Amino acid sequence: MNAKRRDMSRELGYFQVPMYVKDPTGEAPSKPYMLVCIDTASRAVMGNPLLRNVASPEEFLSLLVSSMESPCLGENEPVLPRSVHLDNAAALELLKKELDQLDIEFELVKQLPFLREFAEITEREFFSRQAGYTGRKH
Repeated sequence: MNAKRRDMSRELGYFQVPMYVKDPTGEAPSKPYMLVCIDTASRAVMGNPLLRNVASPEEFLSLLVSSMESPCLGENEPVLPRSVHLDNAAALELLKKELDQLDIEFELVKQLPFLREFAEITEREFFSRQAGYTGRKH
């Protein structure tokens, strides 16, 4: 990847959405997961796909790569962050293995404060207003 290096960090993690979503295939409604990549300096959300199941290490990799290839609206050049913080050991190992040539520092942390803040904001401002909202267990 031919990309500019920026002195930025990213948080990469997921949380279960506090609402049931109807499955288009007719299966019972379920609570999906949201995989999120956040730039810690600007708090910009670099991607946030909904997933049926817990995020796999490959889905972490896919989101991180897409966030580097298309970092934001109007930015045409790929951007490499200085570091990426995760709370998922399996995803960390895959990212290190697949992206070691990019010289990105990957760090396993106990908490992702920007992800937690994003989850709280989306629950309060979006999910709580939707049919199927169940509330978050704290």
